[in-house]
Parts: sequence; structure tokens; C-alpha cells
Amino acid sequence: MNGSIGSKNLTRSYFRTRRTPSPIDATIFIPHTNPFRDPLRSLQLSAHSDEVTSIKFSHDGSLFASSSKDKTIVVWETHTLCEKIRLVGHIGAVTDISFHPDNSTLASSSIDHTMVVWCLETGRHKMKVHR
Repeated sequence: MNGSIGSKNLTRSYFRTRRTPSPIDATIFIPHTNPFRDPLRSLQLSAHSDEVTSIKFSHDGSLFASSSKDKTIVVWETHTLCEKIRLVGHIGAVTDISFHPDNSTLASSSIDHTMVVWCLETGRHKMKVHR
């Protein structure tokens, strides 16, 4: 396998998207704690209307976020698999995301040549930088 649940980036063996009519499912593979029983558990989460571009876990593993060509970011609670907050504000596809170590903010970049720092409590921009 090419990664672990604690890694900052998910590798292609853990994440793939299927081209189907909207919405597109992001299939995330989470390794089971016992590799001899159910070595991979597949989770399907539908939240985006276009291709998923990135999935990242927070540093403590309590959250993960998905970004998409649909210009949105969805932050999920890892244990409940419930959507915590949806971040909307880019005018182009979101290409990458990264959590701050304290889980209070998330940074995102987009093909619209912007980088946004988001407050995860309010869902608002803390800072937006244009190139």
C-alpha cells in the first residue's frame, strides 16, 4: 500500500473518483486496524458535483477535507463521516488544501490564481491572496 491514515496526503490507492452524472462519489479507502480481517473498508461520500481534486486529513486525524473542480471544499468529521462545513468562495476549481496543525483553519489554492485561508468555525475567509 502507498500510504497510511496518518499521512498528510492520500495516494491514488486510497482515493479515486468515478465519472458519473452529478453528484460524483469520492471513494475513500480507510485501512482496517486488523489487516487479516476486512483489510480495506470502502467509504463512499457524495458531496461534490464535479471531480474531486484532493483529500487531506487534519494533523490529529479528527477531520478530513475534500476539494473539487466544482469550486467547493467540504470538511468532514472522521468518526461520524458527517459534513462539518462547506467552504464556497473560489471562482475556479480548487486544486489543493491543507489544514493548520490546530484544526482552526484550512488553506486552499485554486486555478483562479488565489489562495484562501478559511476559518473552520465560521466558514469565512480569514485571508485571500491573489497572484
